[in-house]
Amino acid sequence: DQTKGGKGRTVYANQKLRREVSAYIKNHPTPSADWPVLVSQKGNRQRRGFSANTLCQLINNIYRAAGIQGASSHSGRRGFITTLADHSVGIKTIMELAGHRQLGTTQRYIEVTPDQKRKAVELVGRDCFIVGSPGQVADTLVSWMEEAEIDGFNIQRSGEPQHLIDFVDLVVPELQNRGVYKTAYREGSFRHKLFGAGDRIHAGHPATRYMI
Repeated sequence: DQTKGGKGRTVYANQKLRREVSAYIKNHPTPSADWPVLVSQKGNRQRRGFSANTLCQLINNIYRAAGIQGASSHSGRRGFITTLADHSVGIKTIMELAGHRQLGTTQRYIEVTPDQKRKAVELVGRDCFIVGSPGQVADTLVSWMEEAEIDGFNIQRSGEPQHLIDFVDLVVPELQNRGVYKTAYREGSFRHKLFGAGDRIHAGHPATRYMI
């Protein structure tokens, strides 16, 4: 009930924060389950927790005590979102964690850091990129296969992990429709499919000495 619009939502905490909260609750037990975990100065008598404004003031005091100029309670939120984006977390996931309704709101929170710029220019000239619809990407891959007589590609993401999922969900079916990508795995072990010499090593293989 302290969020914008008064709409409750689930807040996810990492393991470190969960350990700290668990330790705090253990050392500062509440009389009952309906008491707030963090109470105000009058909370012990009125069962009242910190208000949003009080918490903002406390955070601002911490920034000032640490000598951080120009920071506010909102700076931590902006830093949280930027850090997730810098670690290639999908923008949709960040939007959900931030409690935003619009993707554009989340994008405005993301600050472009010098480190992000350095990583971006490293992408130039390193790999070959294909941009287009799933059908256009599939057509390009097929044309390379036919012209260069190659039999496979090493696919890697250039940004969010979601890019690989999009390739599997959108491009692979296009390749399958063109008959250039399998729709099922052949029977047999990987060893047999790779070497064509049966599912197990032969009797003269050095590894047989270690078989149980």
